Amino acid sequence: MEPKISLIIIIILVFSLPLWTSCEYPEVEGEQSNPAFKGIWVEPEYSDSGTILKRALELKENSYGLNILPGNSVVERAIAGPCATPPVIYADRTGSWFLADSLLTLQVPFWGGQLKTTWRILEITPNHLRMKLLDQADNP
Repeated sequence: MEPKISLIIIIILVFSLPLWTSCEYPEVEGEQSNPAFKGIWVEPEYSDSGTILKRALELKENSYGLNILPGNSVVERAIAGPCATPPVIYADRTGSWFLADSLLTLQVPFWGGQLKTTWRILEITPNHLRMKLLDQADNP
């Protein structure tokens, strides 16, 4: 009876191996080796699986967007104040970005102080940036 149990355990391990390896995140390197990462990203589409931003030539008025610049500088266009009741006013907030593996951290000033946001980059294509929000803290 013991050989059957060992065989069952081996079969379970072999068939569960793809589950362990399928959760890998894409390798995202620093700004010098990944110029596709820099640029303007707008029109966020939100879902449970993450946020998808589209590449654009300029930030759109009255809409969220990111302009990831060389030298670890970022311009985040976001709601200007604490209230999201229409009419909503957007403002540009200049801060910094840091990239470690697939983790993107933005640090920008906002009406309440300093905001630190951490995203996991899931995919970068020439036209889309797909990320998942991991953490957001004010006055870190």
